Amino acid sequence: MFAIDEGYILAKKENLMKYDEITDCGIYQTGSNFIVMADELLVYSTKELSKDKLTDKVLTKGEMFAAKSFSYACTKEASIEIEGVGYISARRELIERINGKLDLRTYNVRPGKYIVTGKEEKGYRAPSFANHLKARVYKKGTVVNGVGFGISKNGYPRLKLDDGNYVTSNSNYVKFKGE
Repeated sequence: MFAIDEGYILAKKENLMKYDEITDCGIYQTGSNFIVMADELLVYSTKELSKDKLTDKVLTKGEMFAAKSFSYACTKEASIEIEGVGYISARRELIERINGKLDLRTYNVRPGKYIVTGKEEKGYRAPSFANHLKARVYKKGTVVNGVGFGISKNGYPRLKLDDGNYVTSNSNYVKFKGE
């Protein structure tokens, strides 16, 4: 991805492709919000994702982050830059794109105990909430146990509970209490 403030580029058809014609090559090339799907995701100091560029930082499953930029190393490995963190692989088997409009600071999917802070929180049998998937209601003050997460069709991270139901992971409705 690039931006041109002034001037022109040579635009031969064989050198350019429309965005919607890009084939799915197993990497992310656009997007803003992502969630880690791998158990661990190594962080590098540069876009060259080589062992000598490894940092001591590791992202773990369920961590959400905003992409600052996308790039390719000279080895043609695709990477995503995370501001203040470093570079990670852009391979789709390691991360998943979530809703780009979310304020990631208000969502949490780490395992542990949560307390329902809203009037009530509906539990659903799948991450994509639909009336026919409603399973139960958790009243205000109920402590629930988060054991995992799921992603809805619209890219919202959902908290998976130990009873198999999904609830919102928005901290305006469920607050993390501890592990």
